[in-house]
Amino acid sequence: MIDRTALIKFEDNYFLVGSKFNDAVLARWIDRYIITEDVKIENYTNKFLILDIIGPQAESYLTLICGKDVDELTDNKLHKVFIEETPAHLLKKKALSGESLYWLVSEVENSEILLDYLLSHKSVFDLEMIGEDSFDRYRVINKVLKFGKEISDNYNPHEANLLDDVSFKKGCYIGQEVIARLDTYDKVQKYLKRFVINNNDLILPAELFSTEKELVTIITTLTKNHENNEFEGLGYFKKSFIEKSKRI
Repeated sequence: MIDRTALIKFEDNYFLVGSKFNDAVLARWIDRYIITEDVKIENYTNKFLILDIIGPQAESYLTLICGKDVDELTDNKLHKVFIEETPAHLLKKKALSGESLYWLVSEVENSEILLDYLLSHKSVFDLEMIGEDSFDRYRVINKVLKFGKEISDNYNPHEANLLDDVSFKKGCYIGQEVIARLDTYDKVQKYLKRFVINNNDLILPAELFSTEKELVTIITTLTKNHENNEFEGLGYFKKSFIEKSKRI
């Protein structure tokens, strides 16, 4: 896997939204395989800011900020909004966990004004900017993959539980036949799982072995569950080990 992206129509153009720090790789890959199509690529990474607004009260909060525009949102379509006369675009999409999340897209030149307004007009809502550790905790709970950890060219969509992202209905394209054969011939020998462990003294990615010195898992993300005083994470586990385990 190179990345997991979202393709969004924006007026007469399309935005391909990928992972942080992966824009150059995506651009090179697409450019390499554009042969007959009349497609031009421009990197807008430094021109736009995308805010993820996540949580059970996200829709109610955005209704406070954007008004009835939130009611008109349809999945994966940008909708232009004005937040105190600052132009932005709002998008509703489904997370891997199945919950709805929202993207607020703003030009970088307007981002400071927009952030100041959002954080100063919280009303009764518990709105905060979260750091990488908190986001990793959210990812583990909801099994959300991240580029450079669960998403890399070491793993394929079968192993990452992303087979729903692979279309088998359209014509043949790069990687499709390989993925189909993996399933047909039972070649998938590891899967991404959430797990509990009592040790956090690991340098990730970490390989764990059984007492028989057999590789059991490659841990990609590890976080602290403060409620249970345990460590939970995401990792790629061997199929044979999954069938024996009860806490994965």
